[in-house]
Amino acid sequence: MSKGVVFLFVCLLVTIAGCATVPPNPNSPIVKGLTFSDISGASSIRVNFEFQDVDGDIERVFAEVTINGQRPSDADWEFPADQWGITPGTKAGVASFRWPVRHSATRCLTVWVRDVRGNRSGKLHGCMTN
Repeated sequence: MSKGVVFLFVCLLVTIAGCATVPPNPNSPIVKGLTFSDISGASSIRVNFEFQDVDGDIERVFAEVTINGQRPSDADWEFPADQWGITPGTKAGVASFRWPVRHSATRCLTVWVRDVRGNRSGKLHGCMTN
């Protein structure tokens, strides 16, 4: 085998190794199913997502916001989990938050959660125009 072929083979192995993913921590919370809905008669949107956590110890909900494609100055939110209806010891359910709105816009939200050990879920992203 020529040195060029060996070199290409080694480069291929290094590239493949660099693309390998590490499996998520089995104790990390899981989030899915981000939804938005208008609250009839109120200037608010209901934001919901499903969560699972084998330890039942989700402590924080994080959100990043864009409105009409722009990030407002207060675009990064952090909430105690109970503000989204996630109580200590709860291993699965639906988290929910009432988002006050003042005007029609396209609102996008990216949300994730963190447990007391620092394990983070993946991020959910969705948009709604009202």
